[in-house]
Amino acid sequence: MKQYNFYAGPSILDPTVLKETLNTIDAKHGLSLLELSHRGKEITGLFQETKALVKDLMQLEDRYEILFLHGGARLQNCMIPYNICTKENASYIDTGIWAKSSYDESCIIRPTTLLASSAADNYGHIPKDYKWDGNGYLHITSNNTVHGTQFFDFPKSDKGALIVDMSSDILSREMNFNQFGLIYAGLQKNLGTAGGTLVIIDRNIVEELPHIPNMLNFKKHIDADSMLNTPPVFPVIMCNIVLKWIMNEGGLEAIEARNIRKAQKLYSEIDQHALLEGFAQREDRSLMNACFKLKDNSFTNAFETHIKSKGIVGLDGHRSKGGYRASLYNMLPESHVDYLVKALQEFRG
Repeated sequence: MKQYNFYAGPSILDPTVLKETLNTIDAKHGLSLLELSHRGKEITGLFQETKALVKDLMQLEDRYEILFLHGGARLQNCMIPYNICTKENASYIDTGIWAKSSYDESCIIRPTTLLASSAADNYGHIPKDYKWDGNGYLHITSNNTVHGTQFFDFPKSDKGALIVDMSSDILSREMNFNQFGLIYAGLQKNLGTAGGTLVIIDRNIVEELPHIPNMLNFKKHIDADSMLNTPPVFPVIMCNIVLKWIMNEGGLEAIEARNIRKAQKLYSEIDQHALLEGFAQREDRSLMNACFKLKDNSFTNAFETHIKSKGIVGLDGHRSKGGYRASLYNMLPESHVDYLVKALQEFRG
């Protein structure tokens, strides 16, 4: 039976991306790319091309440095408070588990302000009643995979650095990426496979900090051009191929339009279904992660049996949240959403 993959991450990969990845790493000429020195021209050339693709797709100004690092996005939870605006304030907006994790890590390292939180309603909305004075940096998580909320309007200031964890919605929509001081994202949702982290940083906020261990020091990584140690070569190979796939699909304009259609189709069915309801406030609903639940838990077994019989996988909600979650990342075909909607329509308890 064909399977329809709605896992939250690592997430679905387009078949052409998988095929091209296998072709790229195949040892057709004696050695695979995975066997070559990371300081050789083939790998350094790959990294430079991938950085150029990122800058092109995001239309980044020359002041930005591109890094590919180990450690997943969560390592940035300590690298950022160690490195950025160290003599000024660190502020955070708590919109879910991963945003709270970022805040908690910063509190270990330096004085940190919780500017706003949606924890009181179990993270069902994006806070809007707050004011950032632009002092130091403000950290947000643009999309919240567990709770299904997303920022559509970003905090603004004439000073200070806006830092954003875009792990689950990077390159899913058009925006002015030059408004951010630092963007970071794990690669395993919209950029390929697990094992690497993309960091985009305005060099104007990078400080000389000799007291920080080298592997946690942005300046050291920038000076070494992501080669301070052996970099995550395979994830960057796949990221390179995914970025080209985005371009071939029509760029961010086309990707965003398709993501909006996918989300609208699914939310429309959830809203009109007699047995289902969404978690998040409608104005803040994520385009990437549609989270919902049964109105009556007595239908749980019947619903999950029905979904399984349709070959739909990865629909379980996060262990801390429960319910269900359909992840609609860039490479999920619109036809998969149509199939899920039809399966939901067929379920009547």
